[in-house]
Amino acid sequence: MSAVRDATGTDKFTYCLAVAHVKADRQVWETHQSFTFALGGNPIRLIIFQDMIGEIYDDLGTTLAATEVGRMLQLLRAARISIVEK
Repeated sequence: MSAVRDATGTDKFTYCLAVAHVKADRQVWETHQSFTFALGGNPIRLIIFQDMIGEIYDDLGTTLAATEVGRMLQLLRAARISIVEK
């Protein structure tokens, strides 16, 4: 918390943790009392890889994507390969 305060001047933040997969409910991790206490009551957010891909995938258009990941997802969509659960 001191590193965040030193860098930003505030103690208020959201701790984001990017993970490949969560087997159980992510709320268990995001609301775990020991974790939130250690973070001074600041919220925790788990960002699952599927969420990251889904956000990119939903916003893809037909203009060539600027990143390799974006372009790969465009090619998968053009090939009618669905990789994102709705």
